[in-house]
Amino acid sequence: MLEIILFLVAWLLLWSPIALILGRKLQWHFPQVPTPAQKIPLVLSLYVLAPPMLWGMARRSGQSFADFGWRWTIDFALEALIGLALAVLSLIFLWGLERLFGWIRFVIDGPALKNLAQASLPILAVAIAISTVEELLFRGFIPEALMTRFGQIDGLGSGWVVVLALGLANLVFALLHLPWDRWQTVVPQLPGLWLMGLVLSLACLQRGDLGLAIGLHAGWVWAIASLDTVQGITDTGRVPTWVTGVHGYLLAGVMGLIFLAAVGGLIWMW
Repeated sequence: MLEIILFLVAWLLLWSPIALILGRKLQWHFPQVPTPAQKIPLVLSLYVLAPPMLWGMARRSGQSFADFGWRWTIDFALEALIGLALAVLSLIFLWGLERLFGWIRFVIDGPALKNLAQASLPILAVAIAISTVEELLFRGFIPEALMTRFGQIDGLGSGWVVVLALGLANLVFALLHLPWDRWQTVVPQLPGLWLMGLVLSLACLQRGDLGLAIGLHAGWVWAIASLDTVQGITDTGRVPTWVTGVHGYLLAGVMGLIFLAAVGGLIWMW
């Protein structure tokens, strides 16, 4: 536990001067909530620090990225690509179902389609970068550290060690989204973010590495962010927003939770 806290504190302290300089250029001032245009460079500047810090911490403790689920293999890359495809297909299925019910409609005209094509690759690159770092942290390093700590508790079975470690690690993952947006939009998403983290953790347990989880995470972020960029989906108002997603956020709706549970079930059977 102490190892995790020290890492997070050191990570934040190391990023602080970078955030200060970058924030001035972006006209962002803490604790002001960053706009989407400000958020991306701020997040990327924070996340680029994590891998070398993790590498240094792992070396000091006699570990490597392999202990966190990272593999330098072709199979690992293929798993990530499969996860990316499955994520996009699963969202297409969900949105298609909601469109069939008349709960949402697609609003993508010619100019929007052109903007979508132009923004798609940059969004994919950002999605892969963010998802890779987050999986390495929240489905790799933090659960591994927690399982080591909980494993030292007498009488706590191995099953409970895994459940507690994954539950706590993904709670941290969900809560750390709070500083990046208004609390009114993040709080309704917290259960969905926590459940998404558990589904990604399940993917790691089933496959034995981070490959599939990275692909799933990146695919979901890519598809959702791409359509958000062109405002390609809108509610029809036929059902309450808590069904399709409060404030338009998929993870803040019942359908989003059912969707994640279904994906988790498929991964479990797989």
